[in-house]
Amino acid sequence: MLSQHVDRVWDAWFARLCAQRDVGLVFLKRTNALRVYLSQYDKRLKNQEGVTLQAKVERAAFEIPAGERLLAGLERVEDEYAILDRLRANATARGIRTLDVTYEDLVAHKAKGLKRVADFVLAEHAFCYAGEYTYAHQKDETVRLHAESMSDYITNWGEIVETLRGTRFEYLLTLDGSKA
Repeated sequence: MLSQHVDRVWDAWFARLCAQRDVGLVFLKRTNALRVYLSQYDKRLKNQEGVTLQAKVERAAFEIPAGERLLAGLERVEDEYAILDRLRANATARGIRTLDVTYEDLVAHKAKGLKRVADFVLAEHAFCYAGEYTYAHQKDETVRLHAESMSDYITNWGEIVETLRGTRFEYLLTLDGSKA
């Protein structure tokens, strides 16, 4: 995953490897930084509780930090995405193929979104049929964690709304249909 500290090795060797081996890079992001923060916070809680990757299931509604801690967390998510944006621009400047994808688009347009990714990954390798990778005609048994609006998962939603009102992050409150 490019979001997991690839910036630390980008200039050292990773960018050269991608250019030399014609590696295409897919940059996957979420549109809603608050949902990213919610997922990251839930993951940290599960890790602290010793929940294994195989056993990770959706937890009932829970509280997340509000106030300055939330604002700092949202800024950290923005910073992570800014790093990815810089890496993508640098990759493009080096002639490395890139594709920008949002999680929300993949969920909303599953077959079309996955076909777009498969076509990018396969590039000029016409011997593969991208349709095989779209799952367009298969039953979807994917379990999406926190699939509903965030206001359904965050028990202190009122505090979150109060924290974000009047800030540059206020737009995140209703981005997924949550009640502001």
